[in-house]
Amino acid sequence: MPNGSFEEYSECPAGPTIELVDYWFSPSLGTPDFYNSCNPESSNYGVPINGMGNISAVDGVGYAAIVVFGFREYLGVKLTQKLESGKLYKLLFSLSIPSYNRYSVNNISVGLHHSLIEDQTFNTISIEHIIITISECILTTDEWYNYEIVFAAIGNEEFLYVGNFTDDSNTTSCLLEEDTPEGDTFVIIDNIVLIEFDFEVSNVFTPNNDGINDILFLDSNLNQFSINILNRWGNVVREVDSSIGWDGRDDNNNELPEGVYFFILQEPNDKKIIKTGYIHLV
Repeated sequence: MPNGSFEEYSECPAGPTIELVDYWFSPSLGTPDFYNSCNPESSNYGVPINGMGNISAVDGVGYAAIVVFGFREYLGVKLTQKLESGKLYKLLFSLSIPSYNRYSVNNISVGLHHSLIEDQTFNTISIEHIIITISECILTTDEWYNYEIVFAAIGNEEFLYVGNFTDDSNTTSCLLEEDTPEGDTFVIIDNIVLIEFDFEVSNVFTPNNDGINDILFLDSNLNQFSINILNRWGNVVREVDSSIGWDGRDDNNNELPEGVYFFILQEPNDKKIIKTGYIHLV
């Protein structure tokens, strides 16, 4: 995806001007803020010191901020190409709660949509595919929190959006500092990366405790998928926990005999099959 760190821009920001950042736009009437070190420290739109607080960029010298409670602001960007159905992708991004805020909220999300959204309100917008939602309030300000997730594309998603896609009645607001004046509730966003995720499995598996090729599917990137190992008769012999991987044993901790086994990587909810393959256990 283009310009995920907000480093390419047409001119130095002097207000809530996300349109100055190459490729990025507001999909609603909201006016996301753009901050960059091209401004002096006395400016409300500099980096690291600005009207939001004091925090350097994660990557480069710029970042963006949006309102996520009361009314809504969103960030939008068109991807360099449409996503392919069933293909795995990895999303990474960084989020910070500014010390300007009196409150922090949950439900900050990144999602995908197949088309351009042009909403002529300040209300909550809907998108097709929420990739990740931060379900808890972040209570520390002026610090970066880094998130990453692997997901399977629905297919033909072409736009990425960032914001709170949940209405206020279903969003939790957490008090940060009683002495902070009332104001809008912002989040700062930086370093958004969307890449293809290369998931390869060795066809030969030798779990003999020699320290080489003893564990398969040990990958925290896969923890939101279900992974099942099947024998040649199609019976599930092991449901794999990707936090510990597969050691060649069945669900009863018995060593499985040598032979050919099959794996299925699936979405946990709709059971959509993402990837299959065979493994020769020796």
